[in-house]
Amino acid sequence: MFRTFVFLCFVVIIKNSRQQCSPSLPTSMKGIGGDAPQQADGVWYVYRKMGGNYSSAAQIKITSVAPYYDPVTSEPQQLQWWEIFSDTADSYCPHQFWTGSYSTSGTQIGSLGGSDDKYIMRPLDYVVLYHDYQNLLVSYGCGKSLADGVHCATPTIIAQTRKRPDQLSASEMDNFDNLINSAFSSYCVTVQNIPKETYGPKGTCAAIDPPFCIAQDIQGFKNTIVNTSSSTTTTTVAPSYGGYGAVPSVCKWPNSMPSQGKIDVSLITGKFYLYRRLFLPEAMPVNQYAVWTDMGPSATPLINAPGRTKWCEYVNYADAGSSQCVNGVYVGPIQDNGLQIGLILPTTTSGAIQPFSTMFLYVDASQQIFYGCGAQNLQTGICDSPVLVHLISKDPLQLTQAEKDAFDAQENVYLSKYGCSAAKDVPLTTQTAGLAVCPQVPTTECMQNHITGYQQILAGLQSY
Repeated sequence: MFRTFVFLCFVVIIKNSRQQCSPSLPTSMKGIGGDAPQQADGVWYVYRKMGGNYSSAAQIKITSVAPYYDPVTSEPQQLQWWEIFSDTADSYCPHQFWTGSYSTSGTQIGSLGGSDDKYIMRPLDYVVLYHDYQNLLVSYGCGKSLADGVHCATPTIIAQTRKRPDQLSASEMDNFDNLINSAFSSYCVTVQNIPKETYGPKGTCAAIDPPFCIAQDIQGFKNTIVNTSSSTTTTTVAPSYGGYGAVPSVCKWPNSMPSQGKIDVSLITGKFYLYRRLFLPEAMPVNQYAVWTDMGPSATPLINAPGRTKWCEYVNYADAGSSQCVNGVYVGPIQDNGLQIGLILPTTTSGAIQPFSTMFLYVDASQQIFYGCGAQNLQTGICDSPVLVHLISKDPLQLTQAEKDAFDAQENVYLSKYGCSAAKDVPLTTQTAGLAVCPQVPTTECMQNHITGYQQILAGLQSY
């Protein structure tokens, strides 16, 4: 009798817990990855979809550029773009493109733009919650979190199948639905909350070549791959480069530097001068400075820790018409753990927009130090193309020796772990008084599209 009573109580408890369970998706989820994300290449069909601004009954064609290693985390990634178009033969065929990277841990970090909005690129990040690459791919994204920072206000779920959904058998759909349910069961979300797409007999929109701004992004990815390909040899830097001294260094620049803890991202605002910089193989700029503009809280809560989105313009001082006039723009979020992920474009060249990742090692009101590796060496663990930038709020021409020593000492806190030092391994920028500022160059249309996309996300004008 007692056992029967306990059993009945247990059943009632389960029933009540189920009644109390309501759909609630989190800001972030842990994805699953694989050794070869490029296996996702090819055509997929949207089977079920929650949220998002994709066209109904869409096809998604995934194309990988090449594999590379993230310059901050050393994580293997596959650079990709997706062409998204409707499964319809109507005269109106909207297209969208997603460009970004798909990591072996399951994160998909990139931007989305389409023909309906003149390809204004908005950040759109996903994690992959299920894949077998041959049949089903389930991804989750969160465009904006609720005020609690834990639950998602604008969730997106995309379940894609290799086979046209209107050609799936009942058993295939049951199998896929069970897999989708298992991915979201802990959040009280089932396929009943994720509408099934309806495909008609009208045919498919014709694929198109990527429009100019998307092609610029894709070319930037390709440039990044060429410039960051892993080597099997250790870099030997000529002592005569830039501000290097004649004393041989035992410096071993790492493939990546770990986060040094939480930083105050709000201090990365305003004008800062380039004090020291290591950026092989580029020539040293003259009297360069950067102006940081705070655009608001991080636009991609799925991937990013708390942080801010920053827009940075960098400008040189140089004689008019000098080859030293190199201006540029960076846009992207900086996490409070120091990770910076965004896009950069030299606006005075024909170079394409390129992904850019570094780790801020130190930030205070007077200086910023960040590091990345342009070409990792997976054989030696020593970076073939290290990037270290030290920015300061005071004009370097006005520094006292004591101030220089203090800045170098702060830099050495991080470099000494690798046998490096500011004085021996990171050139001072060339400082020359009396030079005019290089002419300001307007941002290109493509970079402005990215900036506008971030502004719309941050202003809450665009939901996913």
